[in-house]
Amino acid sequence: MPVEFKLHMNLNIDKLTALTKERITDALGEIGAIVEGDAKRLCPVDRGQLRASIHHKLEKWNVLRIGTSQVTYGAPVEFGSMPHTPPFEPIRAWAKRHGIEEAAWAIWQKIRMEGTPAQPYLRPAIFNNQKIIARILMNAMREAAAATKK
Repeated sequence: MPVEFKLHMNLNIDKLTALTKERITDALGEIGAIVEGDAKRLCPVDRGQLRASIHHKLEKWNVLRIGTSQVTYGAPVEFGSMPHTPPFEPIRAWAKRHGIEEAAWAIWQKIRMEGTPAQPYLRPAIFNNQKIIARILMNAMREAAAATKK
């Protein structure tokens, strides 16, 4: 299951100028690039598929999505998982890649009994950049307001 976060700015569209919308769009693109980069840096890596799937996308001028695609395990990595019975072969392959093939059975049993711990990468990328996000948005609004006074 992919995991994503959505930043949606609620603004009175009728009162916004085209310049304001353009500045907000630019700001959201900048925010998306910053958060995406941090999420990729914080993402746990085995073969790199999860990290490669992290992206940001502007859906509209005021909607930014940041998340994963093309992998089924983005949410379980971000949030952890409840106990479940995973297929054994991927665990064996993972253990082999990490030089602990003899531990594969124990790892499989642990997941069955305890689930998997969370390894957050998207939430910290957003949380750690809150001040930067606020500054970028405030600067965009300030620039738009100054430009409309000219």
